[in-house]
Amino acid sequence: MADAGSSTIDIPRELRTERLLLRTWRGADAEELRPILLANQDHLKPWIPESSYGAPPIPQLAARLDEFAARFDEGIAFRYALREARTGRVLGGMSLFPRDDTRRVSLGEADRVEIGYWLDKAVTGQGYVTEAVVAMLDVACRLPNVGSVEIRCHVDNAPSAGVPRRLGFEETGVQGEMQVWRKVLTPG
Repeated sequence: MADAGSSTIDIPRELRTERLLLRTWRGADAEELRPILLANQDHLKPWIPESSYGAPPIPQLAARLDEFAARFDEGIAFRYALREARTGRVLGGMSLFPRDDTRRVSLGEADRVEIGYWLDKAVTGQGYVTEAVVAMLDVACRLPNVGSVEIRCHVDNAPSAGVPRRLGFEETGVQGEMQVWRKVLTPG
């Protein structure tokens, strides 16, 4: 994949941790994902956009996941299925969004990245998101011109805010209803 400056940047399509497999979404994931989204509507609706938690019919969901894959290839947004490594079961989603000071941008224009995540309510509280965010931090450290990572979470979402707190992010303020947490990266 190439960034806006035409240099090649290698964002892995698959990452493994001790317990997790993070793999780019594919349209073929729609059948497995839809029941999870349906079961988690009330859990996710207050915190993330409908474009991430909505559970349209399988063909529309497959098209959305294929669009996520296209955005990955374009260097605009890097969205992963968060899976249990042993069974392959979908546990949630993890995203890496290139940003500048004001908005999401292409990777070639970014000076920071934003990590986003959601998790099936049935598996919360087991450290999966924290483990996945550590993997995303490792990726972010290898990106040119990226000096920091942000996590944005709703001011009322204490479990989500616990992740950056545990990983040494600094709360830098509130924008609208979103807490902004930042971690300065040290070149790896």
